[in-house]
Amino acid sequence: MKIAFRADSSYLIGTGHVHRCIEIAKNFKKKKIKSIFISSNFKGNLNNFIKKKFSLLKIVQPVNTLKIDTKLQILNDAKKTVFFIKKYKIDYLFVDNYQIDLSWEKIVSRHCKIILLSDSLDRKTLCDYIINYHLLFEDHKLRNYYLKNNCKRLIGPQYSIIKKFNKSSVYPDNKNRIVVYMGGVDNHDYTSKIINVLKKKNFCNYNILVIIGKKNLYKKKIQREIVNLKNFSYILGNKKNIYNYIYKCSLSISNGGTSMYENLAVGNNLIVLPQSQLQKKICSELHSAKLVSYFQKKSQINQKSIIEFNYAK
Repeated sequence: MKIAFRADSSYLIGTGHVHRCIEIAKNFKKKKIKSIFISSNFKGNLNNFIKKKFSLLKIVQPVNTLKIDTKLQILNDAKKTVFFIKKYKIDYLFVDNYQIDLSWEKIVSRHCKIILLSDSLDRKTLCDYIINYHLLFEDHKLRNYYLKNNCKRLIGPQYSIIKKFNKSSVYPDNKNRIVVYMGGVDNHDYTSKIINVLKKKNFCNYNILVIIGKKNLYKKKIQREIVNLKNFSYILGNKKNIYNYIYKCSLSISNGGTSMYENLAVGNNLIVLPQSQLQKKICSELHSAKLVSYFQKKSQINQKSIIEFNYAK
């Protein structure tokens, strides 16, 4: 059995799609199954990171682009992907990419099985398997999107793709800590907004750790903001050991991506700041199930609001 992953990263797309595919690929590796990554060369990509762990095949995109924008790009992407599938005799292709659509699948699905990782299904699909761990239940209307009657659906939080948590490896002194991590990119620079709130005197008795994504375009500015704040510290995105820093902290402030689920896995007091309309939709569903509290709009990021969430005690 040969496995491949079609996932992209960039300053606009972020890094979460690649990271969760890597987690799946690691498990295949333990079973002696090799994985190949097929990724675009968008600005801000994680391709060098991927190459340290797995084989990488590049899809060359137009210069200075950050995502797939046109039908021509989708067509060219599909043709190149099929070329790789045939050359390396791929049996199963994991697809984790918002820009890929049904027209792409119609071309690629003739040559291998497709496993679609979808945060929200809002289009028809020819996938053979679908993984969606954001949905708490599957709306019957979604059944109309599956064009293959035998599509196997893995739906719900029990299928979450996150790193394994080992209690023995975490630091024990996190009880008076607030942790801020807004993902690998944070292209809205919400991190700075949160820092401006947490440096108020109501939070002076907390040790505040800011985790800055390595692809964060504002990382130098954020480091300058923190350097003279006595109760602040920072690290540059260490996804490998993130549980060390978030375990049993007083409060964690996260984006609505993978780190949200990592915080839920360890039972943290958590406030989520969604960074896209899709993340807002996901957070709304989780809030209805009383699993998370979240900022519905940027103006809520203030001292009063955080205290009223009754998490930072």
